[in-house]
Amino acid sequence: MSGRSKLHKNSNCLFLGLLILQIGSARAQPFSQSQIIQSEIKQLRTELQQLPQTSLNLTPWTLGYRSDPSDTPESDIEIIVQFQQSAPVDLIVLMPSSYTDDGQELKVYCFPERFMIERLYPDGTSDIVVDYRDQDYPIRGIEPQLFSIPEPKPTSGLRLTVTRMAENPTWVLGAYRTSISELFAFAGNWNVALNQQVSSNSTSTYSYIWTPAALVDGFSLFSPVNRDPKNPNLIPLRIRNVDTVELTFDLARESPIDEYRFWPLLHDLQFNYPPTSGIGFPRGLKIEVADQADFNDSRTVFDNDMIYPATGSNPLMLSTQPVTTRYVKVTLSNIVHDYRTGITELAIDEIQFFSRGTLVSQSVIPRISGTAVPEAELKALTDGQTTEGEILAFRPWLIDLSRRAEITRKLDTLERELELTRSVEKERLKYLAMLAIGLAIILGLMIWLAILMSERRWNRIRERIACDIHDDLGANIISIAHSIELLEHCFKNPSARENRILQNAMKTAHQTARDTRQIVHLLERNEDGILWTDHLHGMIENLVGEKTYAVQLDEKQAFNRLNSAHRWDLQLFIKEAINNVIKHAEARHVTVLLQKRKGGLRVMIEDDGQGIPETKRPVRHLQRRAENLKGNLQLKTAPGRGTRIILDF
Repeated sequence: MSGRSKLHKNSNCLFLGLLILQIGSARAQPFSQSQIIQSEIKQLRTELQQLPQTSLNLTPWTLGYRSDPSDTPESDIEIIVQFQQSAPVDLIVLMPSSYTDDGQELKVYCFPERFMIERLYPDGTSDIVVDYRDQDYPIRGIEPQLFSIPEPKPTSGLRLTVTRMAENPTWVLGAYRTSISELFAFAGNWNVALNQQVSSNSTSTYSYIWTPAALVDGFSLFSPVNRDPKNPNLIPLRIRNVDTVELTFDLARESPIDEYRFWPLLHDLQFNYPPTSGIGFPRGLKIEVADQADFNDSRTVFDNDMIYPATGSNPLMLSTQPVTTRYVKVTLSNIVHDYRTGITELAIDEIQFFSRGTLVSQSVIPRISGTAVPEAELKALTDGQTTEGEILAFRPWLIDLSRRAEITRKLDTLERELELTRSVEKERLKYLAMLAIGLAIILGLMIWLAILMSERRWNRIRERIACDIHDDLGANIISIAHSIELLEHCFKNPSARENRILQNAMKTAHQTARDTRQIVHLLERNEDGILWTDHLHGMIENLVGEKTYAVQLDEKQAFNRLNSAHRWDLQLFIKEAINNVIKHAEARHVTVLLQKRKGGLRVMIEDDGQGIPETKRPVRHLQRRAENLKGNLQLKTAPGRGTRIILDF
């Protein structure tokens, strides 16, 4: 394989490698790490949009359970929740207590680090369903902490045992404490733990705000509402200047009711004004049930003139012994005075009745006694809407709330990771760009070195051939010429024919010697200082003989810089063209023009002869030389108008 073929092959391999690298990078680009992260972010945001919107309640009724302070984290705190009715609990939810840090952010307050939860059975036995005694519980935020129970069984209570308390981050007394805002125990959608009996061997009570009972009263920092402040319920029940309001509900059929919920009107929905919380809500409440519409057989299931000294913004949730009934009478009294206007106005958003977690009062329009109220306000009492938005089922809402917090944290992590990844990829692109530039430079140097080495090798080969031609072939031709001269002296009286043969042989020998010297000159490097364009003048002069000629060179350097192969092909092209002019055109004058044009070179041979007959035009030979030069050949001739041969390459 020749050096030029090897060079061509190696260059192709290098270019192919770079092309494959470029294609591979382009194909891998859609799967870059940043795009993978962006895709995951998009999926999480789509899921987040489908989850209920929520917001914090700035004024909860109570805060939950809090233990006695301790100087050491180890503890044996027991919190026991005893159910009035056994139920197959399948989900336990703990709502962490919270505090506001120096950055005005809500943080987890004293959630137990290590603990276990036992399921209590009616026969007095128990088993462990949640166990974090040997490892710290990984709490991350104030969202609901969910503990699924894989094999639900009839459960009469729960026992939470804390073995290691969390450090107290606030100024309140005690280095370590345990605090939980709310405990839910679900059997399906029924919160079995609501308002049940709670006892503990370690309790730090503060009024009605921090008590064991506050652990299961249903109050937390969140309400089960899909928050939509732009589309609120604008027609809640509002009655001015009343002390007592009596509402009667006909459920149309008997239902075993065991839970009642009363939703305050949220006055500060969009203006963040906590002091308005609970205005217009009744602190006195009486609930009666009956099988007859006239309530002659009524039974009282709840009666309290002062449920709480101060009301909050969460729904008031009351659990009672289950009573099967059709008619329910609710008497609202002791209404919270509106200190802003000096008016006492009953304001309530929604009233709900439940049977084991199932709503049974949806769209039931109550009757009101003693006052006239627009029917739209009575309908709004059971339409499932509040000023915050749509009321949601409690258990699915807690699960969605936990999932929303998880997605939000994941999005924060991914967005930080995306920013870092983009920065890394940007630097990587810079590096790859610099690497590509470096590879291109190296490739260029390799090609240049390969060409240089190839040129040197070919120069050595040409010099050797030129030397062999000069020393061997040249010497032989000169010897032939001397032999012919000697032979001429051997003939004493040569005939005219013999004399012509000898002269022609002598002439041919001398011409061949001159041609050989030209070939040797082209093969050798220009170490003798003679340029190809200077040599061209001598060649043309020898070719045209007695005819006049002119050579015009616009740019000598461009032609002298041609490699040896191109100079040889160009010289033979010019020689062939002039020979045809001499033989066929009968010209008196020949012009040879060599020009540098935009994008290449041009050679034009023109004469003033009679033109070249079509049958004698040297198109094939000239075309072959033009192809060697990768040029374009034009031949223009006509009888009596001379000939013009043009080569652009």
